[in-house]
Amino acid sequence: MTLEKSGLPICQGLSLGELVGRLNMGIPNREIVWIAEKCLGRDDLTWAHLAEEIPTAKQAAEFVETLNRRQSGEPLQYCLGTWQFRSLELCVDPSVLIPRPETELLVDISVATLRECINRYGVCLSADSPGEPERRVRVLDLGTGSGAIALAIAWEFRLTRDLLSVLGVDLSQPAIKVAERNYNFLVEQCPEFGSVVRFLQGSWYDSLGIRDEASFDLIVSNPPYISIQDYLELDPQVRDFEPELALVAGQEGTECLEQVIYGAQRWLKPGGTLACEIGERQGPQVLAMARSVGLERVGIRKDLAGRDRYLVGSRPRSSES
Repeated sequence: MTLEKSGLPICQGLSLGELVGRLNMGIPNREIVWIAEKCLGRDDLTWAHLAEEIPTAKQAAEFVETLNRRQSGEPLQYCLGTWQFRSLELCVDPSVLIPRPETELLVDISVATLRECINRYGVCLSADSPGEPERRVRVLDLGTGSGAIALAIAWEFRLTRDLLSVLGVDLSQPAIKVAERNYNFLVEQCPEFGSVVRFLQGSWYDSLGIRDEASFDLIVSNPPYISIQDYLELDPQVRDFEPELALVAGQEGTECLEQVIYGAQRWLKPGGTLACEIGERQGPQVLAMARSVGLERVGIRKDLAGRDRYLVGSRPRSSES
């Protein structure tokens, strides 16, 4: 029940706890506390504090509105406007997917790959020994969304920013705006982070130029990989609120993976790595795709639940392969 439907006024003088009691909602207590912290601009509240916190009329209105949104089924992450991804607090809204723990493992794979790459170049991971521009390790994040993957990777190397260059690409202009907002926030926190990441609007590789051919040490992507049928059966919190463009990839769920995988040979450096998040039943199919375009050392990695969730493969080091 919302306050509006109950006919109860939003009165200055009521504590947050009293407002919650009048709303009589079935929202978990911990979520109510997080929403209260958002509305009050605090990060130190507990459930017991709500009985003591007297919001302003504006804060009370925002608190009630946000609770109503959550009660209607809108994901908590969108209600809060931010969500944690690894060590980063990222802005999220309905134009981008909500960052998930499974994708954090894709970042782990990417970071390990990049450290090997930097060591292979013989470049010391030290801010005192920056790489030459032509020796910079280049990363391409396809379907960047909120920028979660691109920014998390770059943040890992923030103290050695001259070694890394990260490009995030997304078809959605609203998503690019969210990614740029997240990037600008990180630059405010750590000025040394500047100039490492940039974002472009475009469909997969279409926004790249001739100079980008065979120039990326790592191509990473969490593309749409859900079939149309599976999309109809998703949890309503996902299906009804998260962007369909970032979820659905045709009848089989592999249309976007095909574009990412089939284009990788052209844009990866010899020896460069492709890492993609995939659907748990798509392993054999994407392995066949990767091998068909000449990628080597191809394999499927599992998530923490033991499900096939990541494709990893490399372009052969010899340009003749």
